[in-house]
This record gives sequence, structure tokens and C-alpha cells, in this order.
Amino acid sequence: MNEERITLTVGQPLDVKPQCEGYMPVLNGPSFDIIAFYSNLTQESINDWLQGKILHGVVVERSIPIFIIDLGKSWSMDIFLNILLEDEDLQRKFFEGDPDQTTMHLTMVSYVDSIIQGIRTISIEPELMSQIKEACFRQISVYKSAEECQDVAEEMMARWSTEDLRAMLRR
Repeated sequence: MNEERITLTVGQPLDVKPQCEGYMPVLNGPSFDIIAFYSNLTQESINDWLQGKILHGVVVERSIPIFIIDLGKSWSMDIFLNILLEDEDLQRKFFEGDPDQTTMHLTMVSYVDSIIQGIRTISIEPELMSQIKEACFRQISVYKSAEECQDVAEEMMARWSTEDLRAMLRR
């Protein structure tokens, strides 16, 4: 079966109109990408996204993986994955894909007009991707629905600050 690959380029509009600023994970075969929507972007903040030092890690609580990433001086994101929101075909590709394929695309999009402002490709350690996949796999048996998983994840994210999550990484 041929997989359809979508090529994104800077300046291209996306057919997505989010309700608010923020970021979302998008499954991409054996890995996932992050699309971030922000307004008032400056060339300096875009350059920081594209070239700034990367720090990342994973915190897993209650079968919910939270991918933590800091880019440069400007960008900190704490992104949880709710695998139950994805259809079974995407789940299967994610779980069954090459475990060493950990490439992620970080796409910055202007919030109001949904125009791609920058794309950065990174790879994370296979061990981190394995932790993420194991937690997502457990979600299928732990939670009765995508909504239940979403509620638990949102409650955790409301309870913990960015600093709390980074302290959890150091434990």
C-alpha cells in the first residue's frame, strides 16, 4: 500500500483553522509531528524556532505521554498525546512502524491566516519514542473513550506548570 505524503513548504497556507493559538501533535507513520499556531510572530522568534538549541524529554503519568520540548529562548511546549483521538489505521501505522524512525517535523504556522512560517525537522532518541508508544498503547485499555483520556490529560496539564514538568524530567 502506498502512503500519501504531504509536502509542506514555508509560505503555504494550511487547510486548518484552529479555534485558538497553541499546538497539536499529528501522527506521521511511526512518529508524530507538531503543528504550532501563533500570532504576532517576529522574524527573531521564527529564527529561534528554526535554529535555537533543542531540549526535550518525556513525562508519562496515568498512561499519558507528555512530550516536553524547548526550542531556543522563545519556545516551550508541553504536548500530550491522546491516541484514542486517532483512527485505527493511523494508530496501527504509529505502533507498527519502524521503532528507529523518530523524525519529527515542527511546523510553525501564523494563527490568524494559517500560513506556514517555518519548518524544522528533528529526531528524538528511540528510547523516548518507545516510552511514548508504550504509554499510548496502554491508553487503549485504560480509558473507555477519547473524551475520558482527554479529560484526564487536560486536568494534569492544568495542575502542572511548565517548571513542574521539567522538574519531573530531572527525577
